Amino acid sequence: MMRVTRVMPTMLVALAALTLGATAPLQRTSTVARGMTHSPLRRSALAMSSAAVKSAADRTGSVLVHDAADDLYTSREIFQQLYSHGNWAKIACVTPSVTQAKKMLLSREARYSGLIDILDLIEAPTLGAAAEASAYDTWVIVNTDGSKLSAQLEAAKAAGVTRLMLTLCATTLDGSVTDMVSVETKLKESGITYTLIRTGTLSKEAEGNPLMIDAIDAASCSPLSRVDAYRVAMESLTIDGAFNRVFSLCPAVKEGKSMAVYKEMRFAGADRRQEVVALLGGAVEERAKEMDLADIKAAEKKDAKAAEVAARNGSATSSAEEIAAAFQRAEERAVRMAAEQKIADEALAELREERAVTQDAITARIAQIARQKAGGSPSGIMDPEDDPRGPRPIRGPGSPGAPKAEGRDGGPGGAPPAPETPGGTPEGTPGAPTDPAGGGDADGGGKGDEPPLAPV
Repeated sequence: MMRVTRVMPTMLVALAALTLGATAPLQRTSTVARGMTHSPLRRSALAMSSAAVKSAADRTGSVLVHDAADDLYTSREIFQQLYSHGNWAKIACVTPSVTQAKKMLLSREARYSGLIDILDLIEAPTLGAAAEASAYDTWVIVNTDGSKLSAQLEAAKAAGVTRLMLTLCATTLDGSVTDMVSVETKLKESGITYTLIRTGTLSKEAEGNPLMIDAIDAASCSPLSRVDAYRVAMESLTIDGAFNRVFSLCPAVKEGKSMAVYKEMRFAGADRRQEVVALLGGAVEERAKEMDLADIKAAEKKDAKAAEVAARNGSATSSAEEIAAAFQRAEERAVRMAAEQKIADEALAELREERAVTQDAITARIAQIARQKAGGSPSGIMDPEDDPRGPRPIRGPGSPGAPKAEGRDGGPGGAPPAPETPGGTPEGTPGAPTDPAGGGDADGGGKGDEPPLAPV
């Protein structure tokens, strides 16, 4: 049994429930008129959609999408790509279960962008059993394989399809698609404008990665972003460079120049469609070859300049020999500097040792003199010859820097001391005072029997 349904906008469902007093079904047949006005809430939701989305009056053509693996959860991205970046007035999905398709396709983005207004769901067990499929002149069959290709081509020819897009997800070519020559022959004999894109495993990576075109029978194909793969497939429907072609779509090799080409295009302001046009037209590959050639010429120019400098300096040695000679000179210089530093260190150590010996002698002599004083030296005065600091200059009373004479009372210009008597007491000095407080000692020594201090 086959059934065609179109998803009804959520606001219309609510209005129908209020009008009829019952719960309205979440589907309507394709014969229902489309000229129904939207509520203010619906209009505000539509205003949130992308500015790139075209109005219904500007849209033309119809496209039918079928997932041969019946995995709409992974392939639902292509429906949004067809609506947001395409110009289709009608988009349909052939699926074995409309109920399951609604769960997969009716996302928030589908509602707010407007995709829900032009999306039809056709319930049919197979693509060939969908009679309404003949109303669509463009078919997109994703996740196909070699075992189903012949039946899909027959269904497309029977429906009068003029444009056919096939995507094949295969990391490596297995037994079902190894004979790609016969597959391409069948596509050519069908009389339909076709495009067959082979990709590796589709992943959830972010979109916008640089891409490259490879042969359809390449040994392997790396994983690819699902959004990027469906964007190229969608754009290829209306790009002449993709007509009647079979190829593998793979991520660009990081070591190659394709990454630099994409970076250059994006700096120049190219959009995604322009990138796909350049990719399918071979402009990306040609520009990558130009960049490789420019790098080779730059390397040759650099080598020529180095050779010119070497010739101008009269050097006949190669770069490797020059580098080896430079390393040899550096090693010799390092050895020479190490030897010079060793000699300087030895001289400094010898000088420090001599100074240490001299300092030890001075310290020992000072200690010896100090012991003599402590033991009661006869004079208590250091002999100038014993002074380790060397002889001191003799200064007279009139010489510069000579000390000024002081009197008994500490004043300047005092009288010279009186001569001593045979008894040891200066003349004119009374005998030993009996009062110690008078400044004398009990033995009449005047200043006491403390020895005079040695001169400094």
